[in-house]
Amino acid sequence: WQTTFWCPLCPSFGADAFSQVLKHIRNAHSWDPNFSIVCGVDGCPATYRKFHPYKAHLYRKHRELAIMRLGGPNYFDEENEDNFEDTEEVARQEDDDNERVLVERDQLKVAAAKFVMKLRNGMCLTQQACNAVVEGGGDLIAEMLENLLQSVRDKVISGGTVDEIDQLFSDPALTSPFHGLETQYYQQKMFQERFGLNKPIERCLGHYYVRRARGGKSKFVKQGEFCYDVDILKSLEALLNIEPVLEQIQNSHRRQDELMGDMCDAPGVSDHPLFGRDQQALQLILYYDDVEICNPLGSNTKKHKLGILYYTLGNLRPESRRLLHTIQLVAVVKTRYIVKYGIDKILEPFMDSVLKLERGYPFIIGENRQTFFGSLLLVCADNLAAQFLGGFKALNAAFRKCRYCLATGPQ
Repeated sequence: WQTTFWCPLCPSFGADAFSQVLKHIRNAHSWDPNFSIVCGVDGCPATYRKFHPYKAHLYRKHRELAIMRLGGPNYFDEENEDNFEDTEEVARQEDDDNERVLVERDQLKVAAAKFVMKLRNGMCLTQQACNAVVEGGGDLIAEMLENLLQSVRDKVISGGTVDEIDQLFSDPALTSPFHGLETQYYQQKMFQERFGLNKPIERCLGHYYVRRARGGKSKFVKQGEFCYDVDILKSLEALLNIEPVLEQIQNSHRRQDELMGDMCDAPGVSDHPLFGRDQQALQLILYYDDVEICNPLGSNTKKHKLGILYYTLGNLRPESRRLLHTIQLVAVVKTRYIVKYGIDKILEPFMDSVLKLERGYPFIIGENRQTFFGSLLLVCADNLAAQFLGGFKALNAAFRKCRYCLATGPQ
């Protein structure tokens, strides 16, 4: 004959020994914030919201039943008698430990809330950005804990000592998901090595001298005037490694019914010496515009005005050309430097890359090397920028305001 004991909180769990039921209650239910259990032994109505007081109650009030249920009379022999006399004290100690764990968890949650508050109010991030940081950080920490747990398991299976296991918890590569990314230098290095970051190149256009006070004396200090370029060949290689982009380049969307649906159907493209014979040739579309980053009504107007050049590919369908990842940066420079040195100086690296592309340039796509040809298809700009790129006077200084109708200001 054998007695089966059942868990009072989930009747689906049963065991031959009541000690196993107690262990189950501790592991499966005691951490529940709504934990509540009724003693129920011989109709006892005592109710507890914590496991350890419930366990101590069994030892104090239902000793004989506990002897039978926890393993027979030998469970309370003379050697263990003192232990059960101190059960209440042990239970209180375990209770205090559990309270400490709960307090530490609460403090950790408060620290996490402060971190989110700093992101939102201190760093002025949007709620959507804060949610993304919280979600991504949680995933990183979960993955880190999983890797750490697996390392501990491997060390235990291989017979590792306690000191060796402790060393795992002091290894920053296992305990910090951002190890090796603490500074901007390490972050940029990782971006370049793993993600192919195409870092802008600083190019000096010229110098000028300004008077500065140094050591109580006035001296002339040399200052540089810079332009920032992006290597478009590396940029194109990154684009070609995007599968949907490569698929659209290899499968031209040029119409075959002599109707015009896009710029690639225009007579100037079909008659082009390169684009007319090679439908996979890269069709570069350059765009130029100025942007004022200061208050246009303030005193710094035009001082910090920037000229920005972008490019995209005419091989892409119109709905794909408008996507942000298909619009790539060419150069950024202050507008006053463009006026001073001329647009030819600014576009010099870009045009050198176009010349290389016209002769055929080998790109690494995946693990293969493939040669593509390409050239500049057209340049897009607003009226003011187009006047400047064409070498015409700006509208406010020109006698004839339009290069097409040749209209004057009064007209």
